[in-house]
Amino acid sequence: MEIWNQCTRLIAAIIHYYNSYVLNELYIKAETKEEKAFIAQFLPTAWGHINLFGHYEFRAETKDNWLKDWIKDFAWKAKKPVET
Repeated sequence: MEIWNQCTRLIAAIIHYYNSYVLNELYIKAETKEEKAFIAQFLPTAWGHINLFGHYEFRAETKDNWLKDWIKDFAWKAKKPVET
């Protein structure tokens, strides 16, 4: 049970770091105060966009800067807001 708890804490910490990194990069790229305010309202605790049940392959030849490239090409301003 203790190993399970520590593994869960590690996964949560990784998700928080990943989300914080992405939000920070988007905040830096924001051009107006309104965009910065919009991004600042998000919390790094979200995990709905992360696939925890997938099949993963870890390879040594992965590209180191894939996340920066993804953020650079991510057009978040073109996305339509989700209606509730």
